[in-house]
Amino acid sequence: MEKSSFEKISNKELKALKDELESLKRSLKESQITISNYQELLRENEKEHRLTVRLLCHDIVNPLQIISMSLESMLLKNEENPIIERMKRASDKIENKILEARQSLLQDSKSTPII
Repeated sequence: MEKSSFEKISNKELKALKDELESLKRSLKESQITISNYQELLRENEKEHRLTVRLLCHDIVNPLQIISMSLESMLLKNEENPIIERMKRASDKIENKILEARQSLLQDSKSTPII
């Protein structure tokens, strides 16, 4: 009766396969640790990014509101001034971009889980 493929493996070959399996297990464990470390870095970077955007929005909005209100007041006093009108449109665009950034942060924190 002929031996199966497994029965034909020598002890030396079996040991080599076991060694290779152990090596693969170690590599897998190291890879899992590396992935975990990168995930932690991503979490930290995401938190830092969100904080930076929040601070930037806050720091821009306060002086921009003063500018915007001043321009609005000037427009009420001087109805047709194209320069003031352009400045007001520009400040409104900046306010809208800041609002979009804040809404994006809010949406990201609700919908995108940090890894």
